[in-house]
Amino acid sequence: MAITKTISAKALVSGTNVLKIWTTGTNAGTIKKIRVIKSKEAGDIAKGVNLPGTVGAVAIPAGMSNALAEKFTKAWSQEGADVTSENTSADTAKVNGQDASVVQQNAANAKAAVDAQAEDGQISPAEKADWRINKPIMERNYNEAATYAFQLGVNHSDLDTKWAALVTYLEGAGVWSSPYSTYIISNNELVAKNDDYYAALLAVEQACIDQAADDAKNSAISTAATDATNKANTAQSDAEATARSEITGRGLDATGNFIGTVSG
Repeated sequence: MAITKTISAKALVSGTNVLKIWTTGTNAGTIKKIRVIKSKEAGDIAKGVNLPGTVGAVAIPAGMSNALAEKFTKAWSQEGADVTSENTSADTAKVNGQDASVVQQNAANAKAAVDAQAEDGQISPAEKADWRINKPIMERNYNEAATYAFQLGVNHSDLDTKWAALVTYLEGAGVWSSPYSTYIISNNELVAKNDDYYAALLAVEQACIDQAADDAKNSAISTAATDATNKANTAQSDAEATARSEITGRGLDATGNFIGTVSG
């Protein structure tokens, strides 16, 4: 998608997918997709979660400040639609009845906690306690996404696989079975499994949002077509009834056969 417009950070809606120009670090000069988590004050940059993949690359002009270059461009979740205060459909999207932005925020919080825990290469008893507290939230997020995907006909097999891999790893680490001992972990493996699960969760949530929007549009089209058909059928039925009444009044049956003498 070509970059066509720069917008104010404060106009972004939580839960919206957008493009961001990176100017520093290993991603400098690349355009990546992110999910907006929180939009700050005007002139500041909204917080977001990186989504997998790089959209493209761009040359950063010499002397351009990070604040200017890191402004967000078009929303890519809506085909070319400007992200404005009036365009807030992403903020009202639901995942099994719950605001999509809330579900995504919960998942983002869990991901951030995992990244922090993995820094020292171990899961301590205190960190295991955090896992046990967060487990119901993670299970609910997964179950809601998988259930809603099933209802909409969205494929969620990759999410199932990534969730099972993360749970299996945590069970092997004794997170629930040995809560009072420290477990030495592979930083990369835990983070990778958690990131894989998180990316799969976001992908399914977005697919559900897109499918629900398509279903709503198709339902509206179907309803309009049904209404038109019903009106046409009613008009035809009324016309036939009028014709039959006219024929009967002339001493004929509905097929036009003579049934008696017409008086008067």
